[in-house]
Amino acid sequence: MKGYRLLTSDIRAAMQKQKFFLIAGVIFALQWISGYLEICSDPVGIKSNLEFSLGEMFLYCFQGIDPLLDTDGAVVLRLPIGWLSVFLEAHFSVIGYAENFTLYGQQYFFRSGNRSWWWISKCIWNVSTTVLYFALGFTVYGLLTFFRGGSLKLEKMEGFLLLIILVCISWNLFQMYISMYVGTFIGILISIVTLLSSVFIYSPLLPGNYLMYLRTEKFMGNGMKTVNGYYIVSLLTVIAIVGGILKSRHLDYLVEE
Repeated sequence: MKGYRLLTSDIRAAMQKQKFFLIAGVIFALQWISGYLEICSDPVGIKSNLEFSLGEMFLYCFQGIDPLLDTDGAVVLRLPIGWLSVFLEAHFSVIGYAENFTLYGQQYFFRSGNRSWWWISKCIWNVSTTVLYFALGFTVYGLLTFFRGGSLKLEKMEGFLLLIILVCISWNLFQMYISMYVGTFIGILISIVTLLSSVFIYSPLLPGNYLMYLRTEKFMGNGMKTVNGYYIVSLLTVIAIVGGILKSRHLDYLVEE
């Protein structure tokens, strides 16, 4: 099977089987409603006829929480449920398709003719799905803001939104890669644990810290540096793509009928 035919048929088949990314519409809508209600309850906010913007709504969605330390240095246990739901669903959107060994997948594997291209095709599907997830969510945010009379200005959030998408893409690729070794369930469990750890552990080594605006250098003097986020993105992407190619060359894709 030629490369481009493998890619197009693979993406088409994946989209037919993997529709978790469509839940983005519901999750982002609920997040927007929650943020809008909170802003409305602010006496200096919308109730005073001040303009609210798309950038402010995104800030609410992706603000996360401050590093979990109170004035005495003790850890304060809090969970940003809305924030977690957005990114957990982003991980679930790419779960299972590439690493689940089925008769259908076995045909793609053998007919690809090139194991490296087989893996690259899966990576392209992974990236496409993640982008679709955020594109759908951002569209919902934009439409809701527009119909409620808000401004579509991003308030200098463009760079942060780009970093969010890239971090999620790189982690979803890495999740797909490690799932080839440990299976789908353990792979998504690792993603969940890593995301939760980012809430409680303030460390530049945990990708989730770069997904919270309140922990960025733009908000905190000693916050997470954007450049380090791009280093994490590059490292995870290279490991996933190169590691997956090497793994696919030694993969026995046999399924018992």
